[in-house]
Amino acid sequence: MTNGIVLMAFGDSHYGRMAYNLALTIRLKTDIPIHLVFEPSAITHLTEEHMRVFSSFYKLDDPSYFTVCGKKNYAYPKLFLYDLSPFDNTLFLDVDTAWCGNGSVENIFEEYSKQDFIIKNRNYYDFK
Repeated sequence: MTNGIVLMAFGDSHYGRMAYNLALTIRLKTDIPIHLVFEPSAITHLTEEHMRVFSSFYKLDDPSYFTVCGKKNYAYPKLFLYDLSPFDNTLFLDVDTAWCGNGSVENIFEEYSKQDFIIKNRNYYDFK
């Protein structure tokens, strides 16, 4: 069984830069494979050297993956994570984060190995 991380970068080039920065913080802890699912517009400014931090890539150029009711919705591809991930066990991280602390990626896979699907969110939205 293969374990790996999937990052997604769509739309603005800032998301490509954030994916690169997150991958760098992960690389400080592990050499686990990192797969980047991207739209070309998001990585236009990344060099070949930047791209070496990723293990594999998937250019998402099929609009059905990010078009809902005729409009682009870059959250929509997350629903296809099982199709877009090359790994048996996938850790998906939003790219607007950084890997911090002493925990290891491998421990996350081990800790949740008996679960089929897990979502963690440490944010909230105040409707007021």
